[in-house]
Amino acid sequence: MYPSREVSLSATVCLALLICITACSFPAATPSSLPTSSEPAISPNSNAPTATMDSDPPEPERGKASVSGILYSFCAGRGIPGTVFYLTPASGEGAEPPTLLFGPRPEKGDVRGVSGDAGEVRLDNVPPGSYYLAVWAPYKWVLVVESEGSETPRVIELRAGERKALGILQLCWP
Repeated sequence: MYPSREVSLSATVCLALLICITACSFPAATPSSLPTSSEPAISPNSNAPTATMDSDPPEPERGKASVSGILYSFCAGRGIPGTVFYLTPASGEGAEPPTLLFGPRPEKGDVRGVSGDAGEVRLDNVPPGSYYLAVWAPYKWVLVVESEGSETPRVIELRAGERKALGILQLCWP
């Protein structure tokens, strides 16, 4: 007779039940949790939001640019709220994406922000240039892509004085 094995088995069963109960207690999405008119609308043919929210980019300082948009996960089928993101400069003449993403580094020209409650992105006073948008996903940084299911990172070109509405910024995010 091995009491430690019985205790271990009982503890494992209790832990598994606790995980199941916790996972099942999260509320499911309901129509009342859909965005309001000031937030992105849900298209009738897709779960992707449309850029109908008041998302005008802010007025930048002279010689700088500003951007706005909505972070949207086509894998999760929803906006990405409260998440750190950053614009990182493209490298080389071919506007190549970075090979490694270390997180925002202002000394390298990165411009950091945090998405709003509906996944809104707004950055002001960005130096002109070519950029990629990196978004924090659990345990790694992910680049915004050209379109749903694409693996091609989206290049964001900014000119001095430009106020650029980027629309829907798509990526596969957990």
